[in-house]
Amino acid sequence: MQTLNHIYRETQLPIIVASNNIHFIQNLENDVRLTLFLLPIEFDPYSIEELEQILDERLRLAETEIPEEVKKLIIALAKRENSARVLIELAHHCLQNQVFDIADIYEYAKKYQDTDYKKIFNKLNFTEKQLIKLITDLHEAGDKITSNKIIENCNRYDLKISKGRVSQVLNDFENEYGLITTIKRENFGYRTGQVRTIRLEEDSYKNIKELLE
Repeated sequence: MQTLNHIYRETQLPIIVASNNIHFIQNLENDVRLTLFLLPIEFDPYSIEELEQILDERLRLAETEIPEEVKKLIIALAKRENSARVLIELAHHCLQNQVFDIADIYEYAKKYQDTDYKKIFNKLNFTEKQLIKLITDLHEAGDKITSNKIIENCNRYDLKISKGRVSQVLNDFENEYGLITTIKRENFGYRTGQVRTIRLEEDSYKNIKELLE
């Protein structure tokens, strides 16, 4: 974002940013937010009708069809995730394997979601894995999770990490992986600086907990 800030200062060209993080603007540094002055336009989640239209169009392009009850299930599962990507993946699985059993589709949908978390977890380095474990433990204890509390507990996990690095990793957990959500940011002055309060999403907790074990 600092790069976009610099580009805008030099060119004054309009900038459009697409993000699936609804807290994107709030999480920007103050100088970037004030310089770019981004105006949010929120796109509504896909409706059942829109997902059905997307699936029908893809099936027409592929010159194929799937049973109506299977289509309804795929659309319902995609709606639950608010994802056209899930819609296409499930339809592709059914057609490629010629499997239209309801129980099989449910099972594949669960495995597909789990695989996404495994990919995320495998991307993390040792420090990042220890930090998400720390956050998971704080979540289990019912503690309020703040960036300061994370830093205070780093010694328990044998982590030598700066406050700036913690902030960077939390940004990655939220913006790149969607594991956490920032609830609020507070500035406590020079000595303490900015403190972020976060929430570990329940789906993230369940899946990360299994991977940690």
